[in-house]
Amino acid sequence: MRPINEYGRQKVTIEAIARALPRHVVCRTSGVFGWDGERKNFACQLIDHLRAGNRFVVPSDQVITATYAPSLAAAVRELVDAGYVGVVHVAGPRILRRADLARLVARSFGLDVTLIDERATAELGYVAPRPLNAGLKTERLRSVIGRGLEDPSSALALMRASETPT
Repeated sequence: MRPINEYGRQKVTIEAIARALPRHVVCRTSGVFGWDGERKNFACQLIDHLRAGNRFVVPSDQVITATYAPSLAAAVRELVDAGYVGVVHVAGPRILRRADLARLVARSFGLDVTLIDERATAELGYVAPRPLNAGLKTERLRSVIGRGLEDPSSALALMRASETPT
């Protein structure tokens, strides 16, 4: 692994500590979304901006594996309950561009996709570098717990159905 920022370096360090333990499970994930009380995740920020009629800029060149937070939590629990030891990618079944996820979120919530603007990561002015490819393969997860996580479309339908009015 070659982390490109401090966050990545810390993840590598923590993984090394965990892997030194005789019984450990290291769960790697990507593109986590779902209702968030602080509304900091990608989907919540997108929904809030589009509902307010504001434009939302998304990276055109980043690839992720969209992962629904409640499904992630359930899968981690299953891994722990099964006594799994090792490293496993706990993520949704589909690798997609972040911009495609943005449009999928917008359509799922009946929001205006024309308010979504795409820009290359290099143009976004991030303080820390961001990985362009955060897609994860999840075959091991499916072999260990016998299933994968929800596809982003199904997960977004669950998210929409669980929304509480403000």
